[in-house]
Amino acid sequence: MKMEYEKTILSILERVVTLEEKVNKLESEEVKYREEETEDENKERKSQENKHNKDSIIRELRNKLQPKGIKVTKASREEGSGVIISSENDKEVKKVMLKRSRNYPRPGFEWRGWHTIEKETIDFFDGFILAVEKNGELYFFLFGKEDFQAVLSQKQLDKNEIYHFYLNKNNGGDITDDREDPEINMKKYYKNWEVLK
Repeated sequence: MKMEYEKTILSILERVVTLEEKVNKLESEEVKYREEETEDENKERKSQENKHNKDSIIRELRNKLQPKGIKVTKASREEGSGVIISSENDKEVKKVMLKRSRNYPRPGFEWRGWHTIEKETIDFFDGFILAVEKNGELYFFLFGKEDFQAVLSQKQLDKNEIYHFYLNKNNGGDITDDREDPEINMKKYYKNWEVLK
């Protein structure tokens, strides 16, 4: 009987040693795979780092809108933490939501962003600016309140009462939100600077 136990224990030990060798081999292959990451992949990952913060986006908005006679200022928390858009004489003032997304690369697309907006915040704003950033370049979508409501009527809320926007430009030049089926044509809102006047 003692002999059988010893054989069983030896057999188990051999299996453990074999498993350890296999695990070590797999771990070394994983390390080797990570080391083989190409320079292009490293560059792409680094290019995805955010280069714009809220202040730099506001500066860019000012540069685009000031020649049109529109002032842009950073909003306080009480004002919704977006931006305040006003005419030069401050007669017309709009609270505008400002959201930025990094690029989410996907084959077939020049750029693609993802924005989330809580349903409960929408009524607070007079306008909406959604920006997608790729390699330091910003791509703007601008909506008045009515236009935004028209887009929302084509979208579905998730279980947390949040709208998701997958704004993109595909390689064919189409500008859409492909979150919904059918996708929503967003071309008229892309660089729609006039809506802020």
